[in-house]
Amino acid sequence: MIMKYFKFVLLICMIAQCLSSCSTINQSIIRNHKKTDKVFDDMFNSYGNAFTAGSSYINFSYVWSYSNGKVFLAKLSDGRITENIEYLGDLDVGEIPKQDRAFKSCREMDGDYIVYRVNSSSGLKEEELIVNIQCFMNAKKEGFYQKLSNDIESFGITW
Repeated sequence: MIMKYFKFVLLICMIAQCLSSCSTINQSIIRNHKKTDKVFDDMFNSYGNAFTAGSSYINFSYVWSYSNGKVFLAKLSDGRITENIEYLGDLDVGEIPKQDRAFKSCREMDGDYIVYRVNSSSGLKEEELIVNIQCFMNAKKEGFYQKLSNDIESFGITW
């Protein structure tokens, strides 16, 4: 009888530990999303453009912006900037088309995302692509989306 009671108490403790651990992970992901949004807004306000890539299920993300021949990339994890990197690069916005049909097969209801906000000569362009990043990278595209894909690859943005 004491063994059954002991097993029951042990089971309850294991369940409580699991729930606590899941809650901590969720808090970490939420904290990272909030910081990503803030860095994204700060970069947009400073440079007139901002890009981010991340996922709903991980607690790290990337935010980058282009200015005067340079790219400023921030890597975030657990709600903190863990690394700031500077690359050479330009943003040639040109015409930003609506989401390409090729991306339809890459759409996800929840998961990876790429977001951009760009001031261009034709006004503010902003879009949230809820797509599988790997599928997006492999999809046939051109122009702005191809440049975006090339930059994601050259910056080493992956998970």
